[in-house]
Order: sequence, then structure tokens, then C-alpha cells
Amino acid sequence: MAKESGTFSGGDYKSHFQPREYLRNNLGDLERPQEGNYLPWALKKLHQVFSHSDLHGHRLLDVGSGPTIYQILSASEAFDDIYLSDFTEVNRNELHLWLADSPEAFNWSPIIQYVCDLEGNGDTCESKSERLRRKVKSVLSCDVNQDPPVCGIDPPFDCILTTFCLEAACLDIEMYHQAVGRLAGLLKAGGHLVMLVTLEKTFYQVGNERFWCLELSESTVQEALIKAGLSITVDEKCCRSELADAYANFTAMLLVVAQKNPLKQQ
Repeated sequence: MAKESGTFSGGDYKSHFQPREYLRNNLGDLERPQEGNYLPWALKKLHQVFSHSDLHGHRLLDVGSGPTIYQILSASEAFDDIYLSDFTEVNRNELHLWLADSPEAFNWSPIIQYVCDLEGNGDTCESKSERLRRKVKSVLSCDVNQDPPVCGIDPPFDCILTTFCLEAACLDIEMYHQAVGRLAGLLKAGGHLVMLVTLEKTFYQVGNERFWCLELSESTVQEALIKAGLSITVDEKCCRSELADAYANFTAMLLVVAQKNPLKQQ
């Protein structure tokens, strides 16, 4: 689908994306994640995925972190070293503020506590936050339309996580296939790619600004993963009718886990 006039995409993120406005739109009014909002669904699904015995290891790379940490809260219990990454400096600065425990950082405490409750092990927001800060080793620059997509670190990774990133970064289906292939190339044999994807979304709103998105179907996502040499192990969808989101026009959200085919024994 062609990019609509009056919407931003690609390099526009560096000049027009406002992380605090994005956080206020999506998370800032939540004293505690409410059922019906997309966030509890995403947190529950990520908790289910990363509590699975197969999804654990040493190194996890989060691609297109944006200004958020919610996506790595459950993953941090399954991996030793976590690397965050984003295209824009303003988003990376937001991540650095939280990692430094700055008073200027966005308050993630209600969301962290929500995940602690999901995990049910008696953990507190304070202890989980401290542990997560220790596990995050770096905040890197990334561009999924470049090869390599992440600078400053060498692959392979045990797991790559990306949430709502590729549909915002890729301008057509060919670019999307290439980006998925690049991420697959960063995985070790047997490693996992975990994706949260919005389906049939053409835009999302950040304050008064509208950002373009590539319209994806479930079959397009599946085809890209298979073409990249990955085997889909989890594929779960939640229709928009079950979610409240006034800032985007998606029809559903998709959780996909795909495994890089292990090397065959000689």
C-alpha cells in the first residue's frame, strides 16, 4: 500500500517522533494496565512465551525497542544478557533515563508490578527493576532496512524480540521480507524470533502526528518467516474488537514465535 500524504515514515522518525507523547498516548493514563487495552494482552502473551522451557539462553536482542521496556520484562527472567536497540536517538535517550534510574524517566512501576503479579513468584517492582537494569548490557543503534540491522555488537543471539517495529519501518512487502531475513541471520541455529505484529494497520497516531505503517496480513508475516528459514511454533491472534486503541487502525494483533532451523547432524 502506498504511503499516504501527510503521514511520516522512515527517516521522519528522527525529526518528528516524540517519545513522551507516544508514551502518554499508549501508557501514560494507565495507573495499572486495564483489561481491554492492548498492553495486558501483550504482557500476558510475552509472559507465556518466555516462561516456556525452550525460550531461554544467554543473549537476547530487542530490535526497535522504541522508548519502552515492557516488552523485555518477562524475557529478562529467561536470558542473561539483554541488548536494546532503536533507530532514533530520542528513544535511546528515554531508555538510558530509565536504566540510570533517573527521576526524569517514565514511570514503568505499575506495568512492572503487573508483570510481577503475572509471574507470581513474590518478586517486587523494585527488585525486578534492579535485576533488569543489571541485565541490560547496551542500548544500540538499529535500522532493520540496513545490513547489518544493528550496529555495535556481533551475532549470533539466542533470541531476537521485536514488537510493532517492522510494519513501521518497512515501506513495502519486499523490504519486509528482507528485514525478517536480516533478523533471522542474527540468530544462532535453533534460536528463536519472537514478534508482536499489528495486522492491516496503515497508521498510528502520536499526539497530532500520524505515522505510516505497512499493511500486513497474517499470511504475509508467515510467508516472510518461512522464507527466512524459520519454523513457526506459536501463532496467536487477538482481534481489535477485543482491544481498546484509539490511536491506530489495525484489525488484529499477532504473536508469532519462530525457530531458526537447527543445524543438521553430520
